[in-house]
Amino acid sequence: MKPALSIVIPTLNEEGFIEKLIESIIAQNPHNKYETIIADSGSEDNTCANVESYIKKFPKKNIRLVHAPKKGVSIARNTGAAHARGKYILFLDADTRIPPNFIKNALNEIQERKLDSAGCPLKPYPERLVDKAVFSFYQHCVINPLQYTKRPGSAGAGIIVKKNIHEKVNGFDINMEYCEDLYYLKALSMAGKFRILKSTNILFNTRRFDEEGRARVWFKYIVWGSCYLFNVKNVEFEYEFGKFSHMKQRLTQEKKLAREEVGTQN
Repeated sequence: MKPALSIVIPTLNEEGFIEKLIESIIAQNPHNKYETIIADSGSEDNTCANVESYIKKFPKKNIRLVHAPKKGVSIARNTGAAHARGKYILFLDADTRIPPNFIKNALNEIQERKLDSAGCPLKPYPERLVDKAVFSFYQHCVINPLQYTKRPGSAGAGIIVKKNIHEKVNGFDINMEYCEDLYYLKALSMAGKFRILKSTNILFNTRRFDEEGRARVWFKYIVWGSCYLFNVKNVEFEYEFGKFSHMKQRLTQEKKLAREEVGTQN
């Protein structure tokens, strides 16, 4: 049987994060309604090896690993989508997680509301009061009102779309380095009915906020969102795919070297 849903996850050096996401997917029920496609973009850590271990450990869970032709989050998403067999595609980021019964609730709501595509509210984790307050304001005062326009907003992680609609809009624009998810949403809203789901949410990792600083990240989001709403495409900020995985690796290596140095001195 073809799955009802194909979950597509782009990865680039996501060791330590992708495992938790896969586990949250495996915990969903019923299992035969979905498949999981990890589209790797050239990881140099143990991301692929760890994914393959889950494939061997859970052969009936429909987990597959595919390789994008070159680095790029949009290229990886489109590559994964090209391998999808489901009627719907769910795009997730490697450091996100989904709560229990996410798939069941999301598919039921999409079918009941006759949606062609949808976005999911984001719930930050680890949960901090400041993040919870800002995310809630952003969701209720920005994202929810925009869902009724032809320039809706949502995150790339948590977009659900019919596969034929994804193909109709030619997927994500691989030439865009940022805001590719927003312009993808714009195309989806022009091709069919888009709305924000009410029945479930995505658990969104705040590691970028921790590493780069909350004020700086939110400033980028505000500028990009404004540019998107007014169709301005020439404002650039650094927002590299896989960047914070590399930072995590570097910090881990630095701590390891520091411990070794202390051991040598002792």
